[in-house]
Amino acid sequence: MTKRVKTYNRYSICFKEQIIEEVSRGSSISEVSRRYGIKGASTVQGWLKKYGREELLVVI
Repeated sequence: MTKRVKTYNRYSICFKEQIIEEVSRGSSISEVSRRYGIKGASTVQGWLKKYGREELLVVI
């Protein structure tokens, strides 16, 4: 049996701000996550909460 090693990605503040900007322009969170290879939508949702853009989490 092989042991799985969990890897973590560190993203720069500039990269996070770019993602938030794209979501604010109308791209969906899942679309942006796929485009940039971010493995979980919850990662982007966390950034939106952290940077005070919670209004972008509301799905219309």
